[in-house]
Amino acid sequence: MCGIFGYFSPPGGQANARACAQATALMAHRGPDADGQWQSTDGAVFLGHRRLSIIDLSSAANQPMLSPSGKVLIYNGEIYNFRELRGELEALGMSFTTSSDTEVLLLALEQWGPETTLAKLRGMFSLVLWDPAQGRALLARDPFGIKPLYLWQGPHGELAAASEIKAFYALPDFTPELDTESLPEYLRFRSLSGNRTLLKDVSKLPPASYAWHRPGETLRPLKYWDLTQDLDPALARSGLAENTNRFVELFRQTVQAHLISDVPVGTQFSGGVDSSLVSAVARQDLGAELAGFFCRVDDPACDETPYARAIATALGMRVHQDELTSGVLFSDLLDQLTWHQDEPLTHPNSVGIFLLSRLAKGQVKVLLSGETADEIFAGYDAHRRLLAFARMAGVPRALLGPAQALCGLSSRLRSVALLLEEYRGHDLEQLTLTRRQHLDGPALEALLGPDAAQASLAARRAELAPHAGADPLTRFQLYDLAVYLPPIMERQDKMSMAASIETRVPFADVQVGRFALSLPPEQRATVKRGKVVLKQALARYVPAGTVERRKAGFGIPLAAWLDSPGGRERRKALAGSRSSLAPYLDQAAIRPLLEGPRNAAQADALWSLIALNTWGRLFLSRDAVLAAPRAVPL
Repeated sequence: MCGIFGYFSPPGGQANARACAQATALMAHRGPDADGQWQSTDGAVFLGHRRLSIIDLSSAANQPMLSPSGKVLIYNGEIYNFRELRGELEALGMSFTTSSDTEVLLLALEQWGPETTLAKLRGMFSLVLWDPAQGRALLARDPFGIKPLYLWQGPHGELAAASEIKAFYALPDFTPELDTESLPEYLRFRSLSGNRTLLKDVSKLPPASYAWHRPGETLRPLKYWDLTQDLDPALARSGLAENTNRFVELFRQTVQAHLISDVPVGTQFSGGVDSSLVSAVARQDLGAELAGFFCRVDDPACDETPYARAIATALGMRVHQDELTSGVLFSDLLDQLTWHQDEPLTHPNSVGIFLLSRLAKGQVKVLLSGETADEIFAGYDAHRRLLAFARMAGVPRALLGPAQALCGLSSRLRSVALLLEEYRGHDLEQLTLTRRQHLDGPALEALLGPDAAQASLAARRAELAPHAGADPLTRFQLYDLAVYLPPIMERQDKMSMAASIETRVPFADVQVGRFALSLPPEQRATVKRGKVVLKQALARYVPAGTVERRKAGFGIPLAAWLDSPGGRERRKALAGSRSSLAPYLDQAAIRPLLEGPRNAAQADALWSLIALNTWGRLFLSRDAVLAAPRAVPL
């Protein structure tokens, strides 16, 4: 895992080597082991690389790496099936000088081109390949968007690509400017769909995409992979026990591939289903000596320590623990990690991912994560609630009122009553669009004006539209994978790389993803139970009582912590001219929140504003970003 930076001048231009070297250096935390730079003979192209050495630790595997024909590659990630691909290439007469996956990727692209090569890869990656003979660059990103790749289109036709947005701040012509049109969607969902960011002229290459760039031409990303392609109809016809057997075998092979490393490997551990299953397969089936790294939340209602200890004991694992408190969350660490994130901290528990990664540093270089399991195997409460709503779609409206009254007679049926109340007046599509909102329409319009609610949904409707023919659960999952998962992947990448740790995600694998979406919906989730197949699989490794428990989701007591001294100080920073948000948001709408949250919804709204304000103070100032590595060392 590494940090990459590429700069392509407009026709007749030259890259500023000093500025490009500084851009690469701003990502030194992503690759403390080696620093590589390459510039074309005419000075027009610059490629920079920071290396975190994981496979083939020798200097021969450093980047940028040149092919025999003169193509130049910079790449961030891991190709887990590189040994198989190397065998194919050797059978075609190709020879290798390293044992790295980088050289395999470079020669595969040279031999087969992007379409064939990208279809063959199992891994996580973002890459830039410069072809001097053709005078063009190839840019590509892995299917699930595990590895980020940001793009800046400059005022003179130049293009820069980087693993992190902050690299662009080193370029003389880069001026950070808030894209105010993105604010409605960001404030409602704390993320942006598609390839947009909060900054004008800065975008992302979408997951599962590649693009050719020739100086002076428009970049046009092309999709090379779709999760719904080549689904296995046999799984849809098979029972739960048979499909669980198939999954265990597939996942065993997948985890084995993710353990390939020339440095020590550990796990991000929580005691939940996903990280526990990764650890169980690695430990019990594959015999891997893994340590777990866990972050405890300092609140009894959110503390998963007993579950983590129970799973660790069952698996015979050592687990190292750090602690997330309100004092840590609202310390200077919030500013430091916002700098590393490049974007507002979507989830406050992002800080916990950094803490356990920092704890792991010095003991391991790689952590396996259970991320993505909830999206592909339908593990969120939102999935089950949507299934309940889908069932209610057939209930005549006239009966909902009496049904509520009957439900109110029994405490056991209060949850049903609440679902009925929430369902009234909504259709399934609207509920799918808004299930993950952090501000509702009226609150958004109070902050931004009367058109904000509709503007916030426009791009998301476009992401939902292609899957109109799918069943409700699959449709929601595909929507989640398009709009919810990419920001989750970005925070996973940035928070671990802030500590120079590589995170690997076995569930975000093309074969595992296809398996999950091939299952009958009821083997993914029902109204009562999520991640059905995963829980059946985990029950083979650990005591049954540790499997079936309510999903905790690494929660924190946000409302209470916002009333701590650090939380109150962050709230004060939202007031008037002290706030970077003052030019954009109605201060009268913010003022009532400054007294403190009275409920979970207000706490959620406050966190959105605090995270955005913290980001704005840094990233709307070029000087603040460039000074941050010295001002806020980790």
